Amino acid sequence: MTLSATISQRPVKPIAECQPATSRLVTDGPRTATPTDPAADDFLLPLLDVARHINAYADSLARAHGLTQPQLVVIARLKRKPRLSLEELAAHAGMTPEALARLIDELEARSLVERRCDPADGRIWLRPTADAAPLLHDIKLLRANLQRLARNGL
Repeated sequence: MTLSATISQRPVKPIAECQPATSRLVTDGPRTATPTDPAADDFLLPLLDVARHINAYADSLARAHGLTQPQLVVIARLKRKPRLSLEELAAHAGMTPEALARLIDELEARSLVERRCDPADGRIWLRPTADAAPLLHDIKLLRANLQRLARNGL
């Protein structure tokens, strides 16, 4: 799942269960922000712009390595959290475990990911291979660049 898709997901409570914005207005004192105030838009619109830029950078990096963005996300997650279950990894990638299994097969065929058996409990764990090192290096550079942009402003 892309960052902008994550940001634009529905709220936890359905809209019908939320109280109307007018019931939160304070009449005796300074006016509080409501979802339709321009001040609220000043926060959300740049946030969505940031998400769009992050997705564009990630998509560009994935294409440069001949990958898709979900493949890039899976490899990055495996590097940071190598002992994720298939279900957890699928949730991070925004796909079903079945689709993730096919994606992992593709990455394994390209020698970017390997399956390892845990001798203690026999479970299969995934990890990036040495062939994924250039990609992981570029992901690290991308993260550093995005962090720099976030600190210094877009």
